[in-house]
Amino acid sequence: MLTEYYITKLITAIRDYFALWYNDDTSSRNDGLVCRDGSILSFGSEEELRAYAAENGLALAEEETAEINCDITDLSDWDGILNLWNIAADCAHSLEGLRYGFGNFIGDRPEYTELYSKVLHACNLPALGMDDRALVPTPQETGALRDIISGSRSILFAALSPVPIRNYLYNAVTTGYLDMDALTDCIVDKRIAGTDKPGQWLIDFACAKDSEEKISVLAANEGCVSSYESREAAIGYYYLLYQSGNLSVREFLRKSGNHADTWMTDADCDFFYSLINDIDKDPDMTDTPLFKRQLSAKLAENEKIARMQIKWINEFFEE
Repeated sequence: MLTEYYITKLITAIRDYFALWYNDDTSSRNDGLVCRDGSILSFGSEEELRAYAAENGLALAEEETAEINCDITDLSDWDGILNLWNIAADCAHSLEGLRYGFGNFIGDRPEYTELYSKVLHACNLPALGMDDRALVPTPQETGALRDIISGSRSILFAALSPVPIRNYLYNAVTTGYLDMDALTDCIVDKRIAGTDKPGQWLIDFACAKDSEEKISVLAANEGCVSSYESREAAIGYYYLLYQSGNLSVREFLRKSGNHADTWMTDADCDFFYSLINDIDKDPDMTDTPLFKRQLSAKLAENEKIARMQIKWINEFFEE
């Protein structure tokens, strides 16, 4: 069966987005949203979307445009809640592995399977042969629904936004993983030269008088340093520098400990500082498999975040 594409209108208080939801019976994960460059492919109008589909040979299903209210507040609007829950889950699955944070959608958690079934039955969908069951959620279920709606909105808004490359560059530069002079050369040679209209932030970065001003340009995005991903990424970059021999074990632990102390990361500062104390007593412990496994187990998520950001940085300069 050929993949069928369905026009989906994502309605928000700010603006509407037109996206392509697809169904592919040949895939193990047969539902999803068409994505490009790490974000949901979206258009400002249905006409623009149809033109894109025609130009790229995408077969649009002959059905009415599905409308998803991303700002739903009515906790008795079961159809609306189900639609938002489903599209957010498909969005998360579509971007899983491409961007950090899309592999753990709250609505996919096993503890909400029964609640999902209740919402599904409350919608009384004839196509599924379901009976109409009134759903009177418990206080606990009401709280869960609010969390799922909030999580769905967060997933969709993040997916509709471009990959935050400035945040990633900020993390890489401020940890020393990327050299500032080398980054400046890359931006000038690969992102500005030969381009008719480079982004304003690229010009501001290239024209900045010193490293401090350049870092300010990269940090201009709201939440650049305080977001969970950025906080945890910094330790991931320090860990990669240690693994490559560009940071000594003590320097790696000191920098990571200081960062954890400031930003309250998942790996707390005591973990790093206690290892420094242990090394003072037994310097040879850093060569043992146990020490390396301890770091690997504790910092797996940090390393994953940093490597994912590095992938997007590389792609940014290869475009």
